[in-house]
Amino acid sequence: MKAPVRDFQSDSDIAVLWGSQRLWSLWEIMNRLNAANIGRAFAQMLQLSERAANEPADDLIDEELRIFAADAVQSALHAVVPLGLVESRDAINRFHLSLEDGVSLQNKVVHLEMASLAKLIQSELGKLHAFALEREKEKYFRDESWGVEIFPVPKGVVLPQPLFSAAAQAAFPSAGMDIVEAGRCIALGRNNAAIYHLMQVAEVGVRALAWDRRVTVLRHKGKTVVPLDYAQWGEIIGELEKKKALINNWKRGKALREQANQYYSTLIFEVSSFNEIYRKHISHARGKLYADDTAISCWGHVYRFMDKLAERIAETKRTHNVWTKFDLSAF
Repeated sequence: MKAPVRDFQSDSDIAVLWGSQRLWSLWEIMNRLNAANIGRAFAQMLQLSERAANEPADDLIDEELRIFAADAVQSALHAVVPLGLVESRDAINRFHLSLEDGVSLQNKVVHLEMASLAKLIQSELGKLHAFALEREKEKYFRDESWGVEIFPVPKGVVLPQPLFSAAAQAAFPSAGMDIVEAGRCIALGRNNAAIYHLMQVAEVGVRALAWDRRVTVLRHKGKTVVPLDYAQWGEIIGELEKKKALINNWKRGKALREQANQYYSTLIFEVSSFNEIYRKHISHARGKLYADDTAISCWGHVYRFMDKLAERIAETKRTHNVWTKFDLSAF
């Protein structure tokens, strides 16, 4: 007795294939999953079913039909196994064993078996789903493996272009995961989640800005110092405004004071806007669904905010408390 055709991919291979959270082109799907094999298998099964139906129902299948049936079964197995269609694979294997064991099969049995198998494959295929990205959103999507750059980079692998500016991502590496997740959420149409992750990115910048300006947040009538990681945005914004006001008292040239004022005014304005327009709403369950254009607009604002910050500030570098000429140049 010949053994039925078994998997030529392990279950783990199939899991990796369908669990891979990367962007697949339509051509890759058709090529990797052998769409042509599915079409050929369906055509053969339907043809076999039709041929058996045209023969006397209670007669046993002849040798020519048995050979054709064996070929159809092989085609069907090679179509369904790479897709992980377990029920279809098992049903085909059972029919294949009947053919190899020389079991006497009536024409009506072959007719019904082939029709049933075709429906089973169709049913299992209907349970596999793919998410098609809108073309204008593809640029926001990054594969999960590149959420944070991997070093050393494997030979032959080209890292994708950064989603934010190279300067911002280098200056604020701890924001990397949320940048990637925000992009994936925009690409997949999960706008509220995208804005949430963008506010997480902005928070990395807010803390860096507060650290740069030597902000101290106090509570309990000035008796308790609150770490910046636990301070509220409103508290930080209020202290940043006070620090900005001190720039006018710097014993520096007018040009330097004006540049510092412009730099910090721009950043604090963006932070205040984020807090009022997005963060207060996205942090609470208020039942509001954001539209695509709102999420993409938020992306642009946070992108520019982080890029502006990176001109002079990073997670590990800050300007002098009172600027010098050094602070007028980028790192």
